[in-house]
This record gives sequence, C-alpha cells and structure tokens, in this order.
Amino acid sequence: MTNLLRKTLGRALDAGGHRLVTLAPRSARYMISQSMFDCDAPAHPGLELKIADSVDELEACFRILHDAYVAAGFMHPHPSGLRVTVYHTLPTTTTLCAKVDGVVVGTVSIVRDGAFGYPMQSAFELGPVRASGGQIAEISALAIHRSQRAAPARVLLPLMKFRP
Repeated sequence: MTNLLRKTLGRALDAGGHRLVTLAPRSARYMISQSMFDCDAPAHPGLELKIADSVDELEACFRILHDAYVAAGFMHPHPSGLRVTVYHTLPTTTTLCAKVDGVVVGTVSIVRDGAFGYPMQSAFELGPVRASGGQIAEISALAIHRSQRAAPARVLLPLMKFRP
C-alpha cells in the first residue's frame, strides 16, 4: 500500500471512519486495519514498560483510559476524570503502564479469572474457551495518551508485547 493511501485511510479513520471498517468487505478489513499502524515502527525513545505499582501510576493510567473512552464515545465524562472498573480492584488484574521520560502515556490491563470472572462474560459465552483448558486472560482497558497518537505503534505495540 502506498504511503499516500495509508495516510488518507489513517485520516479517514481518525475522523470517525473506524466505525465504517466493520462495513467493509472482509478482504479489505485487513488492509484498512493495517493502515492504522506502522508495525515496523521502532519503540518510542525513552519508552519504559512496567507494571503500574504506585498510586500515582495507577491514577495516571486510569486518567488516560477515561480520556480515551470519553473521546471515543464509550462513556460519558466522570467527575473524577478516571475510568476504574471493579476488575481493577481485584488481585487477578494487572495494570501495565508505558512511560516516556517518566510520564505515563499508555496503559493496558490483564484480567485473569477471579471472583467476577471476565468483563467480556457479559457479552460472550466463555464455556467452550474454559473447557479447552490452559490459562486464559482478557486484555482490557487499552489506551494511549493523545500526545502519542500521531505514531501510536511506537507505544502500543511494545506495550502489547511486554511480558512482566
């Protein structure tokens, strides 16, 4: 795909066209979704990936998550400016943070089976998945700070590959 086409698709998706991707023919979805990220982009210089282990880091993660969810229309603004779910309070959930120059710029949570199961259980039947055995986890609450969205793959891809 040419760089011009990639940029044009990227701008259209940024303008809200991401909802149209689901209407595209299956053969075109991969090309469209691939245009959203430069998968060969190097990690952001100064990027640090870690488990959020302080109140300040967790608060920064939940603030980025709130702002991203509000911007995407997934939720209305909350007076606290934070997006925290009951799953975040469980010991079976691990919140990761991506920091650039000491500032949290991205987050993702790994939810393992616990007292409340998985967030996706409200929409999907997980019986067959559980019956297959092995360890399963839900990757949830992914957000990148708007300052990094010009080249999100430089934070997003390393964050998704990180092994604590």
